[in-house]
Amino acid sequence: MACLGCPDFFYCSSHHKEHRGTLNITLEKLTDKCNKFLEEIEIETKDPQKHALMKTIDEWETKSIEKIRQLAQETREGLIPYVKNFIPRVKMQLSTLNDKVHQNPDNDEFVDTDINNWPKELQRLEAILNDPPYFTVRQGSTEFISKIYFEAGVNIPANATWAQLGVTIAGGHGCGDATNQLYHLRGLFVDDDKTVFIADNENHRIIKWKSDDTTSGQVVAGGNGRGNGLHQLDRPTDVLIDKETDSLIICD
Repeated sequence: MACLGCPDFFYCSSHHKEHRGTLNITLEKLTDKCNKFLEEIEIETKDPQKHALMKTIDEWETKSIEKIRQLAQETREGLIPYVKNFIPRVKMQLSTLNDKVHQNPDNDEFVDTDINNWPKELQRLEAILNDPPYFTVRQGSTEFISKIYFEAGVNIPANATWAQLGVTIAGGHGCGDATNQLYHLRGLFVDDDKTVFIADNENHRIIKWKSDDTTSGQVVAGGNGRGNGLHQLDRPTDVLIDKETDSLIICD
């Protein structure tokens, strides 16, 4: 007895029935999994915050906050002994000033210069209390926490249709070094606004073409003859944009 779709052959009905029962159990489990998966999709459809990738962001946030708190506490603990030793010094100087200020005005023992100097001394003590000259708290120049960011690739549907005729967006005026020409281009990078950056190899330059201007490009790097100066390139082969530093990175 054969089971439809199976390579096995069963010689008795009991074995065939047992085999079908096993298949039914497997089918039920698969049905349960599909239903649970459908429930997850419905939940994420109503609330995108439930998506699994959101957990990655939440974990990064939690770890970053914990890292900040830990370093902040370590810095506080390092600062406390210095503050404890420094405050009594300021307090001692303030006590001396306070004795001078809290005198009987009828004694006539203070002069105009005292009235002018005492406020300045009080201001000086307030300043050094808040900004001690012997120690300080600074922020480092390097990033303490790694950045998190979202990237999206190009999603081309399987049933996408394509234009039958192409459109020239750069060059197309023969080989040359004019701004409307290219000479053995080797690499390119397309920015988010559809601006094209081209490694114009034999012209030793990087040239930028706007999507709305096909008449000529703009030299943004090199273009000063072949060489190894900081203002020159030597047959560049590729280019890309680093948005973090707003820089062109060139394979020179």
